[in-house]
Amino acid sequence: MDLQKEALVRQYVLIVDRSGSMSTPDGKGRTRWDSAGVAVENMVDTIFKYDVDHTVPLYVFDSEVIFVGELTSPSQVKQVFREYRPRGTKRPNYEVVPGTTFIVLLDGGADDEEAIALSFVQIGDDPNAERFLTRLDETAEPDICDTKKDDILYQAGGLDRLLHDAIFD
Repeated sequence: MDLQKEALVRQYVLIVDRSGSMSTPDGKGRTRWDSAGVAVENMVDTIFKYDVDHTVPLYVFDSEVIFVGELTSPSQVKQVFREYRPRGTKRPNYEVVPGTTFIVLLDGGADDEEAIALSFVQIGDDPNAERFLTRLDETAEPDICDTKKDDILYQAGGLDRLLHDAIFD
């Protein structure tokens, strides 16, 4: 797949849930937070290859959204995940913080409706989260949303597939 050509004009942004539910074991011998940290660390090197400015803005959210900073190397990720720990109440239904809205400001319709892509990666095995994310993936119009389970990040070519599907699937 020739992802690089299309992706050169993209800025990738990572947004990571750090609510109390992220301290729940993920079924793989880690917490969901630890798994998210490993996932981000593995992802950023691949993302840097395709990102327009080779930096990745990182946000964490729970009851508030915090801009952590611009990641410029995978080595920064461990420090971020040590410094920012899960907090707040555990939400058993794994839902986005009630009242949180992500707002994207645009000057009008895009020349290409698929120029914006949203990719959700589910950490852990919560069936409610899987149903919610699948519904987003299957019903968004235009089709700018893609969801994956976190195991794709550990498969050969999985990171490239994640980025490819975010744009083209």
